[in-house]
Amino acid sequence: MSNLSFYSDFKFFRNRIPHTRTTDYTKGNGAPSHYIAKLTSGTGKIISDDTVLELNEGDICYIPKNLNYISYWGFETPKEVIFYSIGFEALPVTDKEFVLQKLEIESDAEKHLDIILNDMTVNCTTVGALYSFLGAVIPKMQVEKAKSNKYEYITKRALAFLDKNYTCKIDELAAFCGVSESGLYLIFQKVFNKTPLEIKHQIVCEKAKELLKTTTLSVEEISNMLHFSSSSYFRKIFRQQTGKNPLSIRKQDNEL
Repeated sequence: MSNLSFYSDFKFFRNRIPHTRTTDYTKGNGAPSHYIAKLTSGTGKIISDDTVLELNEGDICYIPKNLNYISYWGFETPKEVIFYSIGFEALPVTDKEFVLQKLEIESDAEKHLDIILNDMTVNCTTVGALYSFLGAVIPKMQVEKAKSNKYEYITKRALAFLDKNYTCKIDELAAFCGVSESGLYLIFQKVFNKTPLEIKHQIVCEKAKELLKTTTLSVEEISNMLHFSSSSYFRKIFRQQTGKNPLSIRKQDNEL
């Protein structure tokens, strides 16, 4: 590995935000690197799925690589925001994944961090200090729980909510589950290979089938009850989900 490619794995910045700023990493691959950040002026907030990290002056946090998140800087106070951002490609451990979190550091770790903050250029000294810092804080960092268990909890909660509130909006569903809307889409894609809207349509069409079989309500009336924007849109979604049009379901049931 050349010196140039090695040093390109590190990105050290002092960020100054005179007013307010929002950074959105909810699309694509998320955070491009692991980050250690220290806020020295102003306030910040980082939101990822069900985690909200409130940052004040002096706080130090860790942001995992590929994390989907949105950060808000300077919205809580009129004071300008200054934070140091230390980006790096690789953690010194490979058998654990760590969550977005604030770091409580002791004096030995703080000394290593100060070496970087007083320089903020990528060189042998600051890179060495970074990994000495990580070596000191990693044993106390919070580890990611099994994602499969977390996803199962969220999807069960979402399906139970949709069964009783099948006309809700997706942002309302995400709020009930305690995750961002983009986070909910990611989880549904991983678990069901479908979007939350597709699952919602699936549940709504089951409700529509029940109404078609047990009532004499017209397609237009059922469409209105289920909060579709029009009966033609309802017919389109119903055919996508069932492969049939609404009246054929009613006719089929009457012929049994």
